[in-house]
Amino acid sequence: NEHESRGFGLESAKVTLPEKAAFFACSQPCPACNGQKGVPCGACMGRGAIACPQCQGLGRELCYYCLGRGEDPHHQGHPCPTCNGTRYANCRKCQLRGSIVCPVCGGTLAVSCKACKGTGAMTQEVEVACAAETHFKLSYENLPSGLRKGFDRIGLVNLGKGHADISTGGVTKKELEELSPGKPIPILSYKVDIPYAEMKINFGIKKAIVSAVGKRCVLVGVPNFLDPVLEPWMEKLHAAALGRRDLEDALKPRVMKELLALVLAHSASEKRVRRDYPFGLSPGAIEKLIADMRLAVKYATLKIRSIVSAACIAGAGIFYHAFYGMGLEARLTHGSNYAEALGIDLMILAIVMALGWGALNFSVRAALRKRFPQMPHAFQQDVGMAGGLMAVGIVSVFLIFLSLANVKPLWYMEMFMK
Repeated sequence: NEHESRGFGLESAKVTLPEKAAFFACSQPCPACNGQKGVPCGACMGRGAIACPQCQGLGRELCYYCLGRGEDPHHQGHPCPTCNGTRYANCRKCQLRGSIVCPVCGGTLAVSCKACKGTGAMTQEVEVACAAETHFKLSYENLPSGLRKGFDRIGLVNLGKGHADISTGGVTKKELEELSPGKPIPILSYKVDIPYAEMKINFGIKKAIVSAVGKRCVLVGVPNFLDPVLEPWMEKLHAAALGRRDLEDALKPRVMKELLALVLAHSASEKRVRRDYPFGLSPGAIEKLIADMRLAVKYATLKIRSIVSAACIAGAGIFYHAFYGMGLEARLTHGSNYAEALGIDLMILAIVMALGWGALNFSVRAALRKRFPQMPHAFQQDVGMAGGLMAVGIVSVFLIFLSLANVKPLWYMEMFMK
């Protein structure tokens, strides 16, 4: 993305330049406190004191010794020694003043202004960002051919994604004159730090110069050295796909075994094969290997698929003979209207179809697991054309026994016997 590559390789990209950003600030007296940093206390209304909560501002309270009776509790008939029989004594909290210091402002009459946080001024900062819209241009002059091929393979916009360190830098006056003579246009330069190395490697009888590009070491120039090595085994696999030899004859190389595992797990694709073999195999070879391996697996299960499909069609015939010929359908749909009877028959057809399809898939999977026990197997296997023929056969059997039934369904008579 633009954050990683800072617009490198992108046309019309918006690139921010944090080093050229500017900050501006403006201050004015706080309108809430008029620059005084504080406002009148709301608890005491700016007086600095509040009425004593114990005597309610009277300065006196009921005598705490005689509890306001005026009589000495220990000597009946004698006046209370504390209040002298007046029933009231000086307030112990405010000492006869009737007020106490405001607990909010502490007697200062004011509290800190919340609007300006006690500063007396309102300040606002503004950041002016600097950005550039790129019109990217890269000259490949004086670059090694391996590095140019690496750029093409990785993609310029992907260099910042872990392949290289990209930063923006200024342009000197001399460089500006060289890049745009007579045209003082702004230029944003990029600095790309990318590792690069060239290696001379012998692949059997073939020699090649392999280039390693970027921090992820993307290799460029590796020949398809596995294609000629696998050619005899590819011919055996193709023969197995045509049914001319056993599939096991083509599974000696490791790549063939791993490809078979991918096909059985239903995860075979060029992208998935490239994860295990990023080099050495051409795209055409991978495509041919996957296609022939799938055909070979299908041919390996052709016999069991044919037998199970025929058995499912025969089983469907036996079931529908009993279902329609013995009146089971009539009893099941007795009292049903047109739509309900049609729904019941179609539901029975769907159940039979699902059972047949499940039996076919289970048989194919069991056969493959028995033949290749060490391989991973997907739950849903490719049943091929046998599955389609089985579906056609089950529907045909359904229609035949439906037309031959002694007691035909209500919906059938409504549609075909009017």
